Amino acid sequence: MTLEKEAKAIINKTNNQSLIFHEYDKIYPFTTENIKSYMQDVCGKDILVVGSSGDHKLNALNLGAKTVDTFDVNHLTKPYIELKEEIIKNFSYEEFLSFLNNSYQYYELIKEKLSPKTKEFWDWYFKKYITFNASIYSTNLFHSSYSIEEYEKINNYFNSSSYESLKRHLSTRYNSTNYYTDIHDLPSLLTQNYDQIYLSNIIGSQAIYSKFLETILNLYSKLKPNGVLYYGYFYQARDGMMEYYLKELPSTEVKEIPSAKSYGTDKVLILRK
Repeated sequence: MTLEKEAKAIINKTNNQSLIFHEYDKIYPFTTENIKSYMQDVCGKDILVVGSSGDHKLNALNLGAKTVDTFDVNHLTKPYIELKEEIIKNFSYEEFLSFLNNSYQYYELIKEKLSPKTKEFWDWYFKKYITFNASIYSTNLFHSSYSIEEYEKINNYFNSSSYESLKRHLSTRYNSTNYYTDIHDLPSLLTQNYDQIYLSNIIGSQAIYSKFLETILNLYSKLKPNGVLYYGYFYQARDGMMEYYLKELPSTEVKEIPSAKSYGTDKVLILRK
């Protein structure tokens, strides 16, 4: 009952925002990054992405990635991503959008397809926190959501035609490895090299610069020849930590993209092998 115990503590806590990621933490329902503008040229390639909301994986699959492995320190992302993928595999785009606001009826139809531990978790969650016509995103277990219109701008699967393509990819490409570990321990656990690695905004949310620099270099060593490491995502480039990495890793490319919230530009830090 560890997942249920940790989830209950999060839901009942009035304020658990933190700049440090934890082993059990609030879940991002969908990406807050403009993935659509910076995830490119992944077709036929081996990719490693942050687990988080599952959107990095879903976007990579939808763009034709050969394999997509994930990593995350937050163990609560595991049952969420499994549920999210099962909803997508079994329902139309319109039903998927309906699930976002009215989750229970769709969960009841697919719950037997989930792994036993994931089903046990969501059975507990729905019984304790969700009424028939409520959304799973209505409790403190999840970070607040963007609007559907904003998700359409930053996800390549958030439209009816791309969504159908994603359904096909999920049905045929499901042999991923999921690592649940602190990112500093991740390089030693990886069993293969990758064409592309996406670290999301993790380095912008941590404070131990020197340790993260070592981790970035260790993950860089896990790239294939001509591989690409997207090692930092900075929202509207407001964080002074970005300058530290540019100084320590002078070969970094900086890609400017429209902000996920339309507040200017976000910046992605990139190392190429």
